[in-house]
Amino acid sequence: MDKPGPQIWLVGQAVALREMCWQLAREESPNDKLAARAAGLFWLVHLAGKAEGRWPRVEPEAFGPTADQLEKVQRWSDQFAKQVSEFRWSEELARKCLASLAGAGEAFRETQIPTIQHARRAERLVLALDRLVTGLGIASTEPALSRALDRLFDAAQSLPDFDPTQFADNLKEFHTGVARILDSR
Repeated sequence: MDKPGPQIWLVGQAVALREMCWQLAREESPNDKLAARAAGLFWLVHLAGKAEGRWPRVEPEAFGPTADQLEKVQRWSDQFAKQVSEFRWSEELARKCLASLAGAGEAFRETQIPTIQHARRAERLVLALDRLVTGLGIASTEPALSRALDRLFDAAQSLPDFDPTQFADNLKEFHTGVARILDSR
């Protein structure tokens, strides 16, 4: 109860990743939907973890379909969740995390990433941005930012219709609004 919402959210994401990896590592024939969701979540937790240099690191290439890779990510995400839960969270850290995640637009322009994986990343990213904006108390005072976040939610709603380029454009607009607000505070 004494932890801020963004910290609780990030710990929860790391725990969810740990559990997804555990399940995938034990399946003889891994579920493609779960694998895509776990890959999207790994991307998000890895990116969010860059906000604080003292948190455990893992290589971006660590996530993969083999049991060894999944077990490595499972151990990392468990350690990550523990350290983040014990960390003294600050508003500055939430701001750094928000800026980092909001600035991830170019990742959605990478054409070698399958669209479904971009869609799963976007799905997790939008929820993260919402948690961070809410945790910082920005949403209620910044209607333009709320509208930009709503556009991101709309763009991430339908996996079959997901357009990574459009999402990248929407995220860039959101990032511009976030940067302006964070610079003014």
